[in-house]
Amino acid sequence: MNKDVLYCEIEDIMTHCLIPDINMFNMYSERLTFKTFEDNICECPKCQCEMISFDKEYKTTCPKCMYLFCRKCREQWHEGKTCEEWATHKQQEQEDMEWINSNTKKCPSCGDRIQKNGGCNHMTCKCGYEFCWLCGVKYTPEHWSNNTTGCKQFT
Repeated sequence: MNKDVLYCEIEDIMTHCLIPDINMFNMYSERLTFKTFEDNICECPKCQCEMISFDKEYKTTCPKCMYLFCRKCREQWHEGKTCEEWATHKQQEQEDMEWINSNTKKCPSCGDRIQKNGGCNHMTCKCGYEFCWLCGVKYTPEHWSNNTTGCKQFT
């Protein structure tokens, strides 16, 4: 069999290969495919598989993990928002979480966030659990007097 000829599965069709090395042919074929579809080729930000998507809205569902994302900004799909609006929303959300984390604490019993807005360090969560704001231990009436943690009732 001549290595300069590619045979097709359809009977009686032969194509003379301009690129005699099949590996080189495959490489150029991949490059041509990529160049043809490069604006539509994307990688799933969740599982990193590659796919081709033609949706004009950039809305893309990964066929492997079914993650719905925006092909343009590679974030989760943001219905009704531009990528810029979504980035602003995410930034605001991040700032809100930073504020919450620096101004609230989790209840040691139920995990809900609680904010201290003055008064003493004896906290009572909505779940009924009482604890010290400073050290997080369960509150007892002796906590301030027999205190081994050094917590003060008022700070």
